[in-house]
Formats: sequence, structure tokens, C-alpha cells
Amino acid sequence: VRMSGSSGKRDRATNCTGDSFAHSSGDVVLVRWSDERIYYAKIKTVNKNKQTCQIMFEDNRRATADFDQIHAVDSVVDDWIACIVCKFGTSDPPNQIVLCDQCGVSFHQKCHRPHIADSALEPTAPWECIYCRKN
Repeated sequence: VRMSGSSGKRDRATNCTGDSFAHSSGDVVLVRWSDERIYYAKIKTVNKNKQTCQIMFEDNRRATADFDQIHAVDSVVDDWIACIVCKFGTSDPPNQIVLCDQCGVSFHQKCHRPHIADSALEPTAPWECIYCRKN
């Protein structure tokens, strides 16, 4: 899915804390790490008994995160489509927002690593983010 023009809306996801943890393996989430910064990561496994997840960061590092460190992508970007990396919703050439066809997470072409080629902007062109490609 490609976003042209300024920004658009999408449905808000549920916050992922305590008993209401609603994510599963393969979901892309935001993780508040020990340095108090927020990073995006992909859940690899969920342990509901320990209330932890094994997660994989963009650089392929893996770690364990408690449920209360994990938040739905939309809990930070609200209900506007925005780049998960920079949190801005503007989508203008040459740096348009592209949504992953698998997980629905949105990235600016230049924020995603590797950068998203212009060919992915074609309405029928399939595109998967770095996390979904690794799955």
C-alpha cells in the first residue's frame, strides 16, 4: 500500500501491556528499551507465562522484552499513518510512505534500511519490509 499526499488514517491498535497482550510471533511492535528510547522490533516468540517476548531489532540483534515494554505501533503514531522510524506522516516525492504488504507497518522510502526503490511505489508492486523479508 502506498500513501500519496500528506497523510491518511488507519485503525488504532490496542496497547500491549499486562493481561491484554494481544500480539504474536511475527508482529512488528515498538519496544521501550533500557535507554528509554523507543525502537521497532519484530516479535519472534511469546512466553505468556513469563510475560516476555523474544524480539529481533532491525540490526538483527535479539533480546528479551517484558510485555510492559512492548507497545502497538499505533499507540505512538496514533491513528494517522506515519513512518515508524521518523514518526512523520508527510508522503511527498522523492520520499513517499510505503506500507508493508505483510504487516502493514509504514516507512518513508529513505527511512527504511535498505531504502525502498521507486519501483515499489507502483500500485500493483508487492513490497515487504525488512522484518517480513527475514521471516
